[in-house]
Amino acid sequence: MNNQKIPLSKIHFLFSLGHRCNSVNAMKENDIRMCSGPFDYMYIDLETCFQSIQDRFQTFLNQECMVIIHKHKKQVSYNKSVNPSIIECIKKDYPIQYMAHDYSNISILLNQSFIPQPNIHSNNIYDWDRVCIFHHHNVLDPTNHAKIKKRCCTFNQIYETFCKHVCLFHVSKIIESSIEEYKDSVLRLIHDYKIKCFVVVIVCTPLEFQELYDMKDRVLFIHKKVPSYEIQSSQVQYSDEQSKYDIGTDNNYTFNNEIQLLKKLLNVRLYPYDIIQSIFNES
Repeated sequence: MNNQKIPLSKIHFLFSLGHRCNSVNAMKENDIRMCSGPFDYMYIDLETCFQSIQDRFQTFLNQECMVIIHKHKKQVSYNKSVNPSIIECIKKDYPIQYMAHDYSNISILLNQSFIPQPNIHSNNIYDWDRVCIFHHHNVLDPTNHAKIKKRCCTFNQIYETFCKHVCLFHVSKIIESSIEEYKDSVLRLIHDYKIKCFVVVIVCTPLEFQELYDMKDRVLFIHKKVPSYEIQSSQVQYSDEQSKYDIGTDNNYTFNNEIQLLKKLLNVRLYPYDIIQSIFNES
Protein backbone atom coordinates (compact mmCIF):
# COMPACT_ATOMS: atom_id res chain seq x y z
CA MET A 1 0.00 0.00 0.00
CA ASN A 2 1.15 3.50 -0.77
CA ASN A 3 1.10 5.36 2.54
CA GLN A 4 2.40 8.64 1.21
CA LYS A 5 0.23 11.73 1.23
CA ILE A 6 -1.48 12.25 -2.12
CA PRO A 7 -0.31 15.53 -3.72
CA LEU A 8 -3.37 17.73 -3.96
CA SER A 9 -4.57 21.28 -3.55
CA LYS A 10 -5.33 22.20 0.03
CA ILE A 11 -8.80 21.20 1.21
CA HIS A 12 -10.37 24.28 2.80
CA PHE A 13 -14.06 23.26 2.71
CA LEU A 14 -15.64 19.93 3.63
CA PHE A 15 -19.33 19.09 3.22
CA SER A 16 -21.32 15.97 4.04
CA LEU A 17 -22.93 14.11 1.16
CA GLY A 18 -25.32 11.65 2.84
CA HIS A 19 -26.51 9.03 2.63
CA ARG A 20 -27.85 9.88 6.10
CA CYS A 21 -26.96 11.54 9.41
CA ASN A 22 -23.93 9.38 10.25
CA SER A 23 -21.77 11.28 7.75
CA VAL A 24 -22.47 14.59 9.50
CA ASN A 25 -22.06 13.04 12.93
CA ALA A 26 -18.68 11.59 11.93
CA MET A 27 -17.54 15.05 10.83
CA LYS A 28 -18.75 16.65 14.07
CA GLU A 29 -17.15 14.01 16.28
CA ASN A 30 -13.80 14.56 14.56
CA ASP A 31 -13.95 18.38 14.45
CA ILE A 32 -14.03 18.65 10.66
CA ARG A 33 -17.54 20.12 10.30
CA MET A 34 -16.82 23.83 10.09
CA CYS A 35 -20.16 24.91 8.64
CA SER A 36 -23.56 23.48 7.77
CA GLY A 37 -24.16 22.01 4.34
CA PRO A 38 -27.26 21.55 2.16
CA PHE A 39 -27.34 17.76 2.62
CA ASP A 40 -26.94 17.61 6.40
CA TYR A 41 -29.30 15.47 8.50
CA MET A 42 -31.41 13.94 5.75
CA TYR A 43 -31.74 10.77 3.71
CA ILE A 44 -30.23 11.41 0.30
CA ASP A 45 -28.43 9.31 -2.29
CA LEU A 46 -25.24 10.26 -4.12
CA GLU A 47 -26.88 10.83 -7.49
CA THR A 48 -29.44 13.20 -6.00
CA CYS A 49 -26.61 15.14 -4.32
CA PHE A 50 -24.65 15.37 -7.57
CA GLN A 51 -27.72 16.32 -9.58
CA SER A 52 -28.55 19.05 -7.07
CA ILE A 53 -25.01 20.41 -7.25
CA GLN A 54 -25.11 20.37 -11.04
CA ASP A 55 -28.41 22.30 -11.30
CA ARG A 56 -27.48 24.64 -8.45
CA PHE A 57 -30.26 23.30 -6.20
CA GLN A 58 -33.05 24.52 -8.50
CA THR A 59 -35.04 21.31 -7.92
CA PHE A 60 -33.80 20.46 -4.42
CA LEU A 61 -35.98 22.99 -2.56
CA ASN A 62 -38.74 23.44 -5.15
CA GLN A 63 -41.89 23.51 -3.03
CA GLU A 64 -44.06 22.24 -5.89
CA CYS A 65 -42.04 19.00 -5.76
CA MET A 66 -42.57 18.45 -2.03
CA VAL A 67 -44.85 15.72 -0.75
CA ILE A 68 -45.67 14.68 2.82
CA ILE A 69 -46.58 11.03 3.37
CA HIS A 70 -48.89 10.36 6.32
CA LYS A 71 -48.77 6.58 6.26
CA HIS A 72 -50.77 6.13 9.47
CA LYS A 73 -53.62 8.15 7.94
CA LYS A 74 -53.08 6.77 4.42
CA GLN A 75 -52.93 10.35 3.18
CA VAL A 76 -50.56 12.47 1.11
CA SER A 77 -50.16 16.24 1.29
CA TYR A 78 -48.86 18.07 -1.77
CA ASN A 79 -48.97 21.45 -3.48
CA LYS A 80 -49.48 20.74 -7.15
CA SER A 81 -49.46 17.05 -8.09
CA VAL A 82 -48.23 13.74 -6.75
CA ASN A 83 -46.53 10.77 -8.36
CA PRO A 84 -49.04 7.88 -8.58
CA SER A 85 -46.53 5.44 -7.11
CA ILE A 86 -46.61 7.41 -3.86
CA ILE A 87 -50.38 6.99 -3.71
CA GLU A 88 -49.98 3.27 -4.30
CA CYS A 89 -47.34 3.08 -1.56
CA ILE A 90 -49.57 4.55 1.16
CA LYS A 91 -52.57 2.42 0.19
CA LYS A 92 -50.76 -0.82 0.98
CA ASP A 93 -51.06 -2.38 4.41
CA TYR A 94 -47.36 -2.77 5.17
CA PRO A 95 -45.53 -0.08 7.20
CA ILE A 96 -42.99 2.39 5.84
CA GLN A 97 -39.69 1.68 7.51
CA TYR A 98 -35.95 2.26 7.45
CA MET A 99 -34.41 -1.14 8.09
CA ALA A 100 -35.84 -2.12 11.52
CA HIS A 101 -37.25 1.33 12.25
CA ASP A 102 -40.99 1.82 11.63
CA TYR A 103 -41.70 5.29 10.19
CA SER A 104 -45.44 4.76 9.71
CA ASN A 105 -46.39 7.09 12.55
CA ILE A 106 -44.26 10.03 11.49
CA SER A 107 -44.89 12.34 8.56
CA ILE A 108 -42.26 11.88 5.85
CA LEU A 109 -41.37 15.00 3.87
CA LEU A 110 -39.74 14.16 0.56
CA ASN A 111 -38.93 15.75 -2.76
CA GLN A 112 -40.76 13.54 -5.24
CA SER A 113 -38.49 14.60 -8.10
CA PHE A 114 -35.99 12.11 -6.70
CA ILE A 115 -38.16 9.13 -5.79
CA PRO A 116 -36.97 5.65 -6.81
CA GLN A 117 -37.08 4.89 -10.51
CA PRO A 118 -39.29 3.79 -12.19
CA ASN A 119 -41.40 3.79 -9.02
CA ILE A 120 -41.37 3.04 -5.30
CA HIS A 121 -40.65 -0.68 -5.20
CA SER A 122 -40.14 -1.26 -1.47
CA ASN A 123 -41.63 -0.18 1.83
CA ASN A 124 -38.07 0.00 3.19
CA ILE A 125 -36.57 3.42 2.49
CA TYR A 126 -33.11 1.87 2.73
CA ASP A 127 -33.82 -0.01 -0.51
CA TRP A 128 -34.70 3.10 -2.52
CA ASP A 129 -32.09 3.89 -5.18
CA ARG A 130 -33.12 7.55 -5.16
CA VAL A 131 -34.19 9.37 -2.03
CA CYS A 132 -34.49 12.97 -0.85
CA ILE A 133 -36.18 12.97 2.55
CA PHE A 134 -35.89 16.00 4.85
CA HIS A 135 -35.87 13.96 8.03
CA HIS A 136 -34.97 16.76 10.47
CA HIS A 137 -35.88 19.97 8.65
CA ASN A 138 -39.39 20.92 7.59
CA VAL A 139 -38.43 22.90 4.50
CA LEU A 140 -42.08 23.82 3.94
CA ASP A 141 -41.78 26.05 7.01
CA PRO A 142 -40.60 29.50 5.78
CA THR A 143 -37.88 29.83 8.44
CA ASN A 144 -36.42 26.39 7.77
CA HIS A 145 -36.73 26.86 4.03
CA ALA A 146 -34.80 30.13 4.21
CA LYS A 147 -32.11 28.50 6.37
CA ILE A 148 -31.53 25.57 4.00
CA LYS A 149 -31.74 27.84 0.96
CA LYS A 150 -28.98 29.98 2.44
CA ARG A 151 -26.84 26.88 2.94
CA CYS A 152 -27.40 26.03 -0.73
CA CYS A 153 -26.42 29.53 -1.84
CA THR A 154 -23.29 29.45 0.32
CA PHE A 155 -22.36 26.04 -1.08
CA ASN A 156 -22.85 27.32 -4.65
CA GLN A 157 -20.56 30.28 -3.99
CA ILE A 158 -17.85 28.12 -2.44
CA TYR A 159 -18.09 25.39 -5.07
CA GLU A 160 -18.03 27.76 -8.03
CA THR A 161 -15.23 29.91 -6.64
CA PHE A 162 -13.01 27.38 -4.87
CA CYS A 163 -13.97 23.98 -6.31
CA LYS A 164 -10.34 22.76 -6.23
CA HIS A 165 -10.36 23.30 -2.48
CA VAL A 166 -13.73 21.64 -1.78
CA CYS A 167 -14.18 18.06 -0.57
CA LEU A 168 -17.45 16.14 -0.36
CA PHE A 169 -17.74 13.41 2.28
CA HIS A 170 -20.04 10.38 1.92
CA VAL A 171 -20.66 7.29 4.06
CA SER A 172 -22.06 4.48 1.91
CA LYS A 173 -24.80 1.99 2.61
CA ILE A 174 -23.72 -1.57 3.41
CA ILE A 175 -22.03 -2.75 0.19
CA GLU A 176 -22.62 -6.49 -0.06
CA SER A 177 -22.12 -7.11 -3.77
CA SER A 178 -18.91 -6.12 -5.54
CA ILE A 179 -16.82 -3.36 -3.96
CA GLU A 180 -15.23 -2.59 -7.34
CA GLU A 181 -18.59 -2.35 -9.08
CA TYR A 182 -19.80 0.02 -6.40
CA LYS A 183 -16.75 2.24 -6.77
CA ASP A 184 -17.13 2.22 -10.56
CA SER A 185 -20.74 3.35 -10.18
CA VAL A 186 -19.61 6.27 -8.00
CA LEU A 187 -16.99 7.28 -10.57
CA ARG A 188 -19.60 7.15 -13.35
CA LEU A 189 -21.89 9.47 -11.41
CA ILE A 190 -19.05 11.92 -10.78
CA HIS A 191 -18.24 11.88 -14.50
CA ASP A 192 -21.87 12.14 -15.66
CA TYR A 193 -22.66 15.08 -13.37
CA LYS A 194 -19.30 16.77 -14.01
CA ILE A 195 -18.38 17.04 -10.33
CA LYS A 196 -15.24 19.19 -10.20
CA CYS A 197 -14.18 18.93 -6.58
CA PHE A 198 -12.66 16.19 -4.45
CA VAL A 199 -14.85 13.37 -3.11
CA VAL A 200 -14.20 11.01 -0.19
CA VAL A 201 -16.36 7.90 0.15
CA ILE A 202 -16.20 5.56 3.14
CA VAL A 203 -17.17 2.20 1.69
CA CYS A 204 -18.89 0.21 4.45
CA THR A 205 -18.79 -3.49 3.63
CA PRO A 206 -18.74 -6.96 5.20
CA LEU A 207 -16.68 -8.16 2.22
CA GLU A 208 -12.95 -8.76 2.39
CA PHE A 209 -10.56 -6.15 1.00
CA GLN A 210 -6.78 -5.98 0.81
CA GLU A 211 -6.14 -2.25 0.89
CA LEU A 212 -7.48 0.25 3.39
CA TYR A 213 -7.98 2.85 0.70
CA ASP A 214 -8.07 3.33 -3.05
CA MET A 215 -7.37 6.58 -4.87
CA LYS A 216 -8.90 7.12 -8.31
CA ASP A 217 -8.54 10.54 -9.92
CA ARG A 218 -9.91 13.00 -7.35
CA VAL A 219 -11.87 10.36 -5.46
CA LEU A 220 -10.61 8.71 -2.29
CA PHE A 221 -12.34 5.47 -1.28
CA ILE A 222 -11.69 4.34 2.29
CA HIS A 223 -12.78 0.79 3.07
CA LYS A 224 -14.43 0.00 6.42
CA LYS A 225 -15.32 -3.51 7.57
CA VAL A 226 -18.86 -3.69 9.00
CA PRO A 227 -21.35 -6.47 9.74
CA SER A 228 -23.81 -7.57 7.08
CA TYR A 229 -27.20 -6.00 6.43
CA GLU A 230 -28.88 -8.97 8.07
CA ILE A 231 -27.00 -8.36 11.31
CA GLN A 232 -27.23 -4.58 11.30
CA SER A 233 -30.96 -4.54 10.54
CA SER A 234 -31.74 -6.75 13.50
CA GLN A 235 -32.81 -5.34 16.84
CA VAL A 236 -29.96 -7.19 18.53
CA GLN A 237 -27.05 -5.31 20.05
CA TYR A 238 -23.99 -6.84 18.40
CA SER A 239 -21.08 -4.67 19.54
CA ASP A 240 -20.07 -2.36 22.38
CA GLU A 241 -19.61 0.50 19.94
CA GLN A 242 -23.01 -0.01 18.33
CA SER A 243 -24.66 0.06 21.75
CA LYS A 244 -24.03 3.82 21.89
CA TYR A 245 -26.34 4.39 18.92
CA ASP A 246 -29.72 3.30 17.60
CA ILE A 247 -29.97 -0.40 16.90
CA GLY A 248 -31.68 -1.76 13.82
CA THR A 249 -30.15 0.66 11.34
CA ASP A 250 -26.94 0.83 9.35
CA ASN A 251 -23.33 1.75 10.05
CA ASN A 252 -23.78 3.31 13.47
CA TYR A 253 -20.11 3.59 14.26
CA THR A 254 -17.48 6.14 14.98
CA PHE A 255 -15.33 6.78 11.95
CA ASN A 256 -12.31 8.12 13.82
CA ASN A 257 -9.77 5.85 12.15
CA GLU A 258 -11.12 6.56 8.68
CA ILE A 259 -11.07 10.31 9.21
CA GLN A 260 -7.55 10.17 10.61
CA LEU A 261 -6.57 8.36 7.42
CA LEU A 262 -8.36 11.02 5.38
CA LYS A 263 -6.36 13.72 7.14
CA LYS A 264 -3.14 11.78 6.63
CA LEU A 265 -3.69 11.31 2.91
CA LEU A 266 -5.14 14.68 1.98
CA ASN A 267 -3.85 18.18 2.47
CA VAL A 268 -6.65 19.20 4.85
CA ARG A 269 -6.49 22.83 5.98
CA LEU A 270 -10.10 23.64 6.75
CA TYR A 271 -11.20 27.24 7.12
CA PRO A 272 -12.94 27.82 10.48
CA TYR A 273 -16.54 28.97 10.60
CA ASP A 274 -15.80 32.61 11.30
CA ILE A 275 -13.68 32.91 8.17
CA ILE A 276 -16.33 31.18 6.04
CA GLN A 277 -18.96 33.44 7.54
CA SER A 278 -16.93 36.59 6.85
CA ILE A 279 -16.28 35.59 3.23
CA PHE A 280 -19.70 34.20 2.33
CA ASN A 281 -21.95 35.56 5.08
CA GLU A 282 -22.86 31.97 5.97
CA SER A 283 -25.24 31.31 8.83
